[in-house]
Amino acid sequence: MLTPAFFIFILINTLLPVALSHYLTEYHTPTAQQYQLIKSFSLLLLGMFLSSLATLNFSLALLVGLLTSPLTFSRPWPNSPATRILGFVLLNAVAPAEVLLAAAAIWKLDVGTILREAAFAWDVCGMYTPVVVWCVWWPAWLAGSLVVLGRPEEKKKVKNS
Repeated sequence: MLTPAFFIFILINTLLPVALSHYLTEYHTPTAQQYQLIKSFSLLLLGMFLSSLATLNFSLALLVGLLTSPLTFSRPWPNSPATRILGFVLLNAVAPAEVLLAAAAIWKLDVGTILREAAFAWDVCGMYTPVVVWCVWWPAWLAGSLVVLGRPEEKKKVKNS
């Protein structure tokens, strides 16, 4: 049951940023500055967590840091839907679920096997890799995706009389 559940999660993971971005732009209309604040605070938290993690598990911190580095280039593209979609597709390439799927394909392993081994490592060995992936990397990726898909409110031009 792990493999079908994982693919359902990938589908939800892909549609969630689109739905959240649509909700934000339809009901709250954030400005470009607010999108910049979302990005800044997300990257600030990511940096704090990764620097703390580097003292405990440097290799995991380095791997997550490398895979989240494209988030530093995320920005809203208000007048270019094609660029927004391209940026979202590129960010999806470094989403945690897609990276796991790519690793399974490269190593020619079943996704269910990888998830079972990860659950075993969590339960028996006390590894905290899933916590880092789903509580640090995934929220940062979600915030970066929201920023890329965002359509900031245009500034109103004031007419001088």
